[in-house]
Amino acid sequence: MIIFTLCSGSSGNATFINSGNTSILIDAGATRKKIEESLNEYDYSISDLDGVVVTHEHIDHIKGIGVMSRKDNIPIYASKGTIYGIMNCKSVGDVSINSCNEITDKGFYIGDLYITPVKTSHDANDSYCYVVEDNKSKAAIVTDTGVVTNEMVNKIQDVDMLLLETNHDIEMLKLGPYPKDLQRRIAGKYGHLSNDDAGKFLNKIISPSVKNLLLCHISLDNNYEELALETIKTSLELGGYNLRNNNLKIEIAPRYTNSKKYIL
Repeated sequence: MIIFTLCSGSSGNATFINSGNTSILIDAGATRKKIEESLNEYDYSISDLDGVVVTHEHIDHIKGIGVMSRKDNIPIYASKGTIYGIMNCKSVGDVSINSCNEITDKGFYIGDLYITPVKTSHDANDSYCYVVEDNKSKAAIVTDTGVVTNEMVNKIQDVDMLLLETNHDIEMLKLGPYPKDLQRRIAGKYGHLSNDDAGKFLNKIISPSVKNLLLCHISLDNNYEELALETIKTSLELGGYNLRNNNLKIEIAPRYTNSKKYIL
């Protein structure tokens, strides 16, 4: 399995996954032009895509959906609530309902990729994160959730790679420029995971199988990449996980550009 992010953060989110036979995006939160250019950097193209799997209908996750639906006729996979949100997002433009495939909490295949939806807690219609696996490897993309649920802990086990939201530092958010109502929204049950929350989650699901951890959706105003990285490392070490012995690589997903290409 090959994985890389095209962008990550409030400006846009998209992750490419390829099994060798099947290619998908998790979210398309950038323009079609940007997505095509980013895929081209690693010798892929929008024409290679077998589908776009959408987490939720916020614009930083669906910005390119409309044009890709109209121009490329790419199948869209999303929950009923997310499809409704996409269809009613004026800035996305027309999306053919025939290109939309409604998902539930049951696993499904796109080509030879098996995808398990996992409910998240976010201020969206019906949001999910996803576990994606082929016959050799398994990855999970977990962003845009205010809390970690028991379902998430149970379903996100024994992955080879985890893409995990570390959106904000709690103290930076409190002391930062955002108005109080926005602070409460971000830190609340339907907001985003803090560095500390992400660390607690990791200690519940970390195992020797996890070789790559990519920290995602990092706030530009309420976090630093170095702070997110050090908080996660400290949390794991305090939880008794030996980073060196387990050869875990922890890296940051770039905000505007491709991450490195991970081969699982």
